[in-house]
Amino acid sequence: MAAFSPMHGEEFLRWMLLKWPQRNVQLELFFVRFTAGLLSQFMQLGLMFPADVVHRTFTRIQTCIQSTHFLVAQEACNMCGNFQLMSVYLSCDQALREKIASALHENATSHWNKRIREISDECFDMLLDLA
Repeated sequence: MAAFSPMHGEEFLRWMLLKWPQRNVQLELFFVRFTAGLLSQFMQLGLMFPADVVHRTFTRIQTCIQSTHFLVAQEACNMCGNFQLMSVYLSCDQALREKIASALHENATSHWNKRIREISDECFDMLLDLA
């Protein structure tokens, strides 16, 4: 989608952020994966989303990182484990980087699922390398 029509990729991401599912885990997993895919496609094409879209997207990802449902949290943490993606979108925005780092640190210390704590800790360490 991004390669064919970047404008439509941006509009679709805006729509997804407005319609983000709150209680349907399977649909939320799809949204997290699709969001990661759109961000990756734009990055690979050398395109950037507007700052407001990036902020809204990563605010939503922050919420997903802190989800009590382990699959949603795992998918969001896996997205944060993509160093290249995080470098492009978070390296120049300290406030956004700190927001994601805070969510990962909170997960690493207090999430109920051991695997999520481990993944969050690894991603938190990686995010510190961007600072």
